[in-house]
Amino acid sequence: MTTSPIRRRTALLSAALLTGTCAASLTLAAPARAEAVCLVNGLPPVIIGNVINGTPGNDVITCAGLPLDYTVNGLGGNDTIRVLELLSNGTVDGGDGDDTITVGNPLGATSGVLRGGPGDDTVTVIGHLDGISISGAARVEGNAGDDTLTAGVVTRGGFLLGGDGNDALTADTVGDSAGISSAVNGEAGDDTIRVRQLNATQLHGGSGNDLVKSSLPDILGNPTPVTVTNGGFVHGDGGSDTCTTAPASANNCEQH
Repeated sequence: MTTSPIRRRTALLSAALLTGTCAASLTLAAPARAEAVCLVNGLPPVIIGNVINGTPGNDVITCAGLPLDYTVNGLGGNDTIRVLELLSNGTVDGGDGDDTITVGNPLGATSGVLRGGPGDDTVTVIGHLDGISISGAARVEGNAGDDTLTAGVVTRGGFLLGGDGNDALTADTVGDSAGISSAVNGEAGDDTIRVRQLNATQLHGGSGNDLVKSSLPDILGNPTPVTVTNGGFVHGDGGSDTCTTAPASANNCEQH
């Protein structure tokens, strides 16, 4: 008896995710971009209108990739969501609860929108957060709660936004010389923002007592300044903020 293509793809995805197979192997299991191959708690989900939903409880949702205009909703509970590829206009939303969301792979770029939702969430973009030259087209939003947001490179209109709460935002490089505005903003709360290089774009602490420093410490583990180039600037905004930049004139924080 022959195995259907859908059943075969689901089996390949399940095996790869369970054994920790590398991203290149998972790519072999992914279908054409018109489809989404996902598992919700180990089972193929019912996809209605390009939407994949979890349950009100704690879910494990895994996807080889989300094509254009697909959405994954964790809904309630403390969810773990892993998506290897998120394309433009795709959305991953953790919903209520303390969620862990990981998107991307070292060889590709992530577009679309990632939302932690209410709760203390951990959202990680592996590789580039790339707005594909549309300001705000690629966004990571912590929303309410004390969130941890991490991206490698934020470029071509990518946004990293903490939301309400005392958040930790980390990126290696933010901005580029293409003239498409990217942004990092802690927003409300006492936030810690770590960025190695800020290039031709703006960083905002938001309201609250914020700390801005480099994501790359020195050999002794001490904080180092954010390298600011091509007209970039660090804004402390409201509160009593501490910012360390090189040059020192590239910020307006109360403490340098």
